Amino acid sequence: MLEIGLLALATLATGGLIALARTHWHQRHFHKPTPRQHSLDDGTLIRKSHATIAHAGVYSFGTPAKGGESRGFAQLRLEYGDLILQDARSKQLLYFPMMAIQWVSAITLEPGDISAITLHIEREGRWHLLTLRLPQMEMTVLVRVLRQAIHSARINIGNLSYKPIGPLSAYYAHQSLQGETVLDQPVELYLLPHLLVVLKGDRVQAKLDISSVRRVLAVDRIHGVLDSVLKPNTPEGIVHLYSMSETVSFALAPFRDFADEIGSLSRCPVEHVYREDKASKV
Repeated sequence: MLEIGLLALATLATGGLIALARTHWHQRHFHKPTPRQHSLDDGTLIRKSHATIAHAGVYSFGTPAKGGESRGFAQLRLEYGDLILQDARSKQLLYFPMMAIQWVSAITLEPGDISAITLHIEREGRWHLLTLRLPQMEMTVLVRVLRQAIHSARINIGNLSYKPIGPLSAYYAHQSLQGETVLDQPVELYLLPHLLVVLKGDRVQAKLDISSVRRVLAVDRIHGVLDSVLKPNTPEGIVHLYSMSETVSFALAPFRDFADEIGSLSRCPVEHVYREDKASKV
């Protein structure tokens, strides 16, 4: 009986250690770590940052549809995997997780030896743009930090400048049994070189990896006789995107240009089907 009791106690202790280890793992991976601190001569505790990138500059924080106002910042630093920016006016600290950066634009040069760069950030299901304007020396430090933390496919630095397309007003779409195109919920399409982002305002509805697209089909939309009268602003065409895992369809006004751009980025064939072509097949 004594041996059974000791075995039971050992099992409970082991289970407790496993549960404690799991709790510690969750805390370490899903919560912001407690900032490191060090004391000054007077005993005051302050945060200890890993690296200061810039001591001053200008930033704007907005969305693809609405850019933010330009504001000054007093410091930009890297700490625990976050870019931390201190607003010069309010002294508020703004945190931008490096893991949340989805795309980095090319650098543009501005008068006065100033460089500008835009970071596309997805955080808590929202898509934001952070534009930083720094002296060229500090921009070099920031670029070095970004290259170390972000996959090269998401960085456009050193490549030809690419201006994101959109947001474009569109609709999810599908075909009815009668062959008519049915428009579903309205969305906005935001196209980056590696990613198609489906938005509703600043909220991310879906994302499609451009490299997974294998075929693009642009088709004149078949609609009801009264649609042009009752819905005069509805799109005239639909784009079908065939990827390795799914097929998605969007109806939008510049559907042919959009299809060609997707085909160029994904390097896959684009097929244009015109209303006359469909009529001849009937």
